[in-house]
This record gives sequence, C-alpha cells and structure tokens, in this order.
Amino acid sequence: MDYIEWIFSGIGVAFLSWIIYYFKSHRGDQGNVIVNNFVQDNSKKSAEVSIQVLMRYTFILFIDDESFNVVGILKDQGWKQTKLIKDVKSLNDEQVKQAHIIFVDVNGVGRTLFPAKEGIGLASALKKRYPEKKIVIYSATRAGDRFDEELQGVDYRLAKNAEPYRFVQLVEKFAREIYDKGNH
Repeated sequence: MDYIEWIFSGIGVAFLSWIIYYFKSHRGDQGNVIVNNFVQDNSKKSAEVSIQVLMRYTFILFIDDESFNVVGILKDQGWKQTKLIKDVKSLNDEQVKQAHIIFVDVNGVGRTLFPAKEGIGLASALKKRYPEKKIVIYSATRAGDRFDEELQGVDYRLAKNAEPYRFVQLVEKFAREIYDKGNH
C-alpha cells in the first residue's frame, strides 16, 4: 500500500482528522495567559478586555464593621469576587494581598493598628504598602477632617450613602485601570 492509498484509507482519514482537530483546538490558547488572576489576551483579536473578564478576575474587598448592601449589589451585578470583612489585624492579611480594589470605612475599622485614626489610618497604610491597589475610603458621617493629610493618598473618597451605581462605576473604572496598567 503506498502513501496515497493509506491517507485515503479509514485509518489515514481518522489520523489526519485527529491531527487537524488537535492543532485547531490548541491554536486558540496561544494568545491567552493568566497573570495574577487576570486573563491577558495576547492575540490581536481582543484589543479591549471585556467587562465579563474584569468581573471574573477582579478581587474587591470591603473593610467595614457593619453589613453594607453595596457588597450584595456588586455581586448581583456580576462582580463575584467581592468580599466584606469586619477588619484586618495585619496589613499582610491574605484577603488584602489578594484584593485589587479595597474599600475602607472611616469608622469602626483599623482600631487595632490605628486606634487614633481608625479607617483613615488603615487606608493610608494600605496605600503605602500596596501602591498598585486602588484604595477607596468611604463614610456615612460628614464630620471629620476632610483635609487630613492621610486622606490625600487614597485613590478616591466616597460617601457611604452614595448611589450604589457610583460604587459600581468606580469598580469598573478601577478594574479597567488596573488591567490596562498590568497591575493585576
């Protein structure tokens, strides 16, 4: 049996079909790389990352001693990697390290590490320790020193009673910035 007959025989067709299938199925993976929980698409097909990818791979942490409905709203919107913790006892907390965006309440958190400044001190220290992370400070109270030097270092300040949509917009904006800068 010569090569032409073998190629067109049942075994030859099956073998060639398998080779074609193998190369087609593995060719698409060449452009995608997972780096620090984000999918980087190195192919030229996807110039802009989709919101679904950002939602899947962006870790959002709220540090608040009270329950906060925005956490549930973000999860319902598709930001599945959103967590709420009561406080952190160390700047090296695993959830802090994993988070890309951290929301810190002004009151009731950070008391162990920053008893005088509470959330403001915690947010400032987190930004100094992790400059690549987006740190947002928020509060329900309007009182306080808005000109506190430590407030100047955070990425954003937001009223706790702001429309939930503002939190969603901010998360999307920061997730895109983090991805675009490669700090993921």
